[in-house]
Amino acid sequence: HMQGKLGGIGTYLRISDGKAYIYKPIKSSPAVQAGLRQDDEIVGVDGVAIAPLIAGLDVNQSAVKVAARLRGPAGTTVRLELRRAPDTKTFEVTLTRADIVVPSVDSQMLDSGLAYLRIGEFKANTTTEFDAAMRDLMPRQPKGMILDLRNNPGGFLQNAQDVLGRFYDGVALYEDK
Repeated sequence: HMQGKLGGIGTYLRISDGKAYIYKPIKSSPAVQAGLRQDDEIVGVDGVAIAPLIAGLDVNQSAVKVAARLRGPAGTTVRLELRRAPDTKTFEVTLTRADIVVPSVDSQMLDSGLAYLRIGEFKANTTTEFDAAMRDLMPRQPKGMILDLRNNPGGFLQNAQDVLGRFYDGVALYEDK
């Protein structure tokens, strides 16, 4: 996980009202290639019904249970039973798990002209992702920048130093008098 990749289908989950949903498929993942969409309900995984599996569990425990069924070694398959609203019928998709690069940096240019960068955790690939995001955002000449570190649990100290060092030009911020 801290190396920035996991074996799985490449999606974030959302648990709501005792059900599991695709929340956000990760770019270029097996989930995206199979056409899975945000808000597709995961009814079953490899023949195991999800609702009874997570009944009575809190959101975090439920997410762990479902994720454990979706993850696995790259090259292995997993069969999903899904429901896509407004249709009430389910359909099945078989995906081949892959090594998923889990992004730690999310970036976008806001309508206000501000560059927004969110770092979810300082992983092995964070500095590279941060630099790529900056190369994308800076040519757009942002008026300012928001560096969102909310709910970031930390991670690799060297990567945190590398990223934060991008904002330091070597000039002392204060003088000792």
